[in-house]
Amino acid sequence: MIKHIVIHKYDDKEYAKEMAKALQSLEDLPMVKNLSVKLSEGMSSDSEYVLMIDFENLQDLEEYRTHPRHMAVADKIKIKRTQRSCVDYSY
Repeated sequence: MIKHIVIHKYDDKEYAKEMAKALQSLEDLPMVKNLSVKLSEGMSSDSEYVLMIDFENLQDLEEYRTHPRHMAVADKIKIKRTQRSCVDYSY
């Protein structure tokens, strides 16, 4: 299994919430085994949300990365995102 974790930072908090909902809508893609988007709740947090997705393998992650629905959401995210961090690991 592959865990894909992405953290986004925005200056516009309301836009960040909209994008978190948009990402959650990708949970029904066939290559996605589990998807969770969690909004930050702490005052000391420096990011608005974390996206966590499980894939069966790296091929499924690549299929997700290039899927038209994911690319459409990613294009919207890029409009106002100020920072992105990502890590992928096997477990």
